[in-house]
Amino acid sequence: MKTNPVVEFEHVYVFLQGRCVLEDITFTVNEGDFIGVIGPNGAGKTTLLRLILGLLQPARGQVKLFGANPAALKRLNRKVGYLPQKSGFDRRFPLSVKDVVLLGFFGETGLFKSPGQPEKKWSEEVMQRLGLAGHQDRPIGEVSGGQQQLAFLASALVSKPKLLILDEPTNGLDPAAQNRFYNLVREMQEFLSLTVITVSHDLATISANADNIICINRTMHIHGSPAEVFKHLSESHIYRCEFDLLSGPLNGWRG
Repeated sequence: MKTNPVVEFEHVYVFLQGRCVLEDITFTVNEGDFIGVIGPNGAGKTTLLRLILGLLQPARGQVKLFGANPAALKRLNRKVGYLPQKSGFDRRFPLSVKDVVLLGFFGETGLFKSPGQPEKKWSEEVMQRLGLAGHQDRPIGEVSGGQQQLAFLASALVSKPKLLILDEPTNGLDPAAQNRFYNLVREMQEFLSLTVITVSHDLATISANADNIICINRTMHIHGSPAEVFKHLSESHIYRCEFDLLSGPLNGWRG
């Protein structure tokens, strides 16, 4: 069966402040994939996302997004939905859940044009599918952390992207909220025919949700199924210790 590449890395190197952050990274993400990117803090995971988004250029090698240089791809916002790392914000922030979701249209409409009725109707459907319909008029600072993340997820999805990128999306959420978040991502992936890339340092959470995993710590150690990654890390004493610290002993993982 023919596969359509969405993201392609070919022997990519990145140097920041004279230090090699990514070294000889090569992989392909195909249409419809759900890919997890794991590695300890400082491994280069966020740098990898910046390359995909066209915010950074490699020193060597090539990055392609939908077959083109990400930095040169026009209307990138229409093809890529991005949920950055969760950051603290003033809980008095004067926007409702619905307002936050509608921000996802501004890449198309501009900051000085309000979304029209079709956009508002579509945003209501997305909120309904993510379980936010009963909270849409509440201030974003008054809903739970899990609901806040779902609102930001909805904002990333309302433009109907082809690729959804999630950067540590469940940090700070309890296990139940993490599971609910990823279950809903899976549902939206099927509904919108999405390709998904999610970054985490949590091996257990990613292993339970991703079809394939890219394991990096400056270099790429493996790209394979959760079972293949687990086996590789179990056999690699040098790399394994980092994940023992982050996620508990690997022999406790059940997949």
